Amino acid sequence: MIREKKTISGRLLEVDYYPVNRAGHRVPHNIPPPKSKAEIAAQQKYEKKRREKKFIRIINTNFGKEDYFLHPTYAPGCAPFELERARRDIKNYFARVKRHREKELKKVCETLEAISPTDAKLRGLREKLLKKRRILQKPLKYGYIIERVIYKTGANAGKPNYHFHIFITGGLSPDEMERIWGKGFKVNARKYKPDEFGPEAAARYMLKETQGERGYNFSRNCKKPTVKTKDDVFTHRHLEKLCRERNDDKIYWQNKFKGYKLLRAYPVYNQYNGMWYMSVVLYKTKEEPPPWNFDCWGETERLNL
Repeated sequence: MIREKKTISGRLLEVDYYPVNRAGHRVPHNIPPPKSKAEIAAQQKYEKKRREKKFIRIINTNFGKEDYFLHPTYAPGCAPFELERARRDIKNYFARVKRHREKELKKVCETLEAISPTDAKLRGLREKLLKKRRILQKPLKYGYIIERVIYKTGANAGKPNYHFHIFITGGLSPDEMERIWGKGFKVNARKYKPDEFGPEAAARYMLKETQGERGYNFSRNCKKPTVKTKDDVFTHRHLEKLCRERNDDKIYWQNKFKGYKLLRAYPVYNQYNGMWYMSVVLYKTKEEPPPWNFDCWGETERLNL
């Protein structure tokens, strides 16, 4: 039978169709690899991509256009040189942001109490404050990557330095987010714009292939993507027909998943087990078509999701 697996990450929807047996287990799709160096390297690359997918999905699940994407750096005189100190600094930064958001929320609430809901002259201000209060009432969430670089010149030549790439809950102004950091002259706090750049572009930027050590972390209150599965949605023959005839049928997939725009649907034929697989990627957006090209994750790699 054919299983439908939906992975919902915020406004990003990924739908995978793949064969399972009557016990609900996946149909074997490849021959167990030998323990060669090449196969081990390939497996490591595959696991790395799986971690990247997890990161991208959590970003889409927890952060949107009201939140920030920022990149705090150290001034040379504040460089930590040790990873543990860099971790301590970024955790202290999050604690300070949380305190500032609480103070700002208190100010906004006090100002709203002083404004009459019937005062037409202050209606615009009141609406802005209500929106700001709604954002500040959300719990602080963050996801970040620490990147290490080596000073090439100057008094610190040869020593390590660290900087950060962060997604974080909004509510404060960009200037406030930069001022709270206080350890460097460059923070670049900007609104996260998934509709403008695509639902994974910023996350992929954080995971770009450059030199240095990095590892990512999320606040404990970050939500995981929602995964839903349903069996017997298609017969094997019907799935094959979809793969051959409907892989680029925009009207079909958008009618099937109302409210979503098709980014890409692509089939894979597995020569080992003689069966078809289909992956469909959609996104909730008012743009028609979306203003960006979706850079899909490898077709054959998705078979193991």
